[in-house]
Amino acid sequence: MPNTYPKPGRPFGLTLALIGIIIIYTILPMIPVIFTFLINDYTILQGGQIAAGIQIPRLDATPLIIQTFISVGLLIIAIFAWFGRPRFIRHILTGALSLLAVAMLVALVLPALTTPPDITQGIDSTDQLQAPLLIGYSVLLMGMTLYALWFVNRWSSRAYFRGYYTEEDMARLDA
Repeated sequence: MPNTYPKPGRPFGLTLALIGIIIIYTILPMIPVIFTFLINDYTILQGGQIAAGIQIPRLDATPLIIQTFISVGLLIIAIFAWFGRPRFIRHILTGALSLLAVAMLVALVLPALTTPPDITQGIDSTDQLQAPLLIGYSVLLMGMTLYALWFVNRWSSRAYFRGYYTEEDMARLDA
C-alpha cells in the first residue's frame, strides 16, 4: 500500500536550530576573519602603518583560512539541511556539529583558562574580561549546539529529512 500521508514540512524548531547554527558557527567566526583581512590589506596599502607611528606586522593567514573553510563547509551543510536533501544530511550535520563544538571549546576555552597572560606584551583593562566572555560564548555555543542536535534528531525532523511520515509518526500527530 503506498504512503498516502502528506509530505512533512520543515518543523519550526529545526528552522530555528539551522538559523542558530548559521549565526554561531559561520557568521560570528567570520567577523574577525573579515576585519583581520581588511586591516591587513589596509596596512599593506599604507606601507605597514595603520595610524601615525603604529606598525602592524604581517599576520599569519593560515588559521584564518582554516576558519574560513570550516565556516563555509558548515554553511553548505546547513543549506543542504535547510532543504532536507540528501536524506543522510541529518547524520552529516550531527557529526559536523559535534566535532566542531568540541574543537571550538578546546581551541577557545582551554588556552584562555590555562595560559597566564604575557605581561611583556603589556596589561590593559580587557585582560580581566577575556575569560568571562569566552565562558559566556562557550555556554551560548554549547546551548545552541545541544538544542540543534536535540531537534535534528526529533521525530518531526527525522520525518522531514526522510521525506515522508511513517505509521508511528502519524500516531504521534494524532495524539
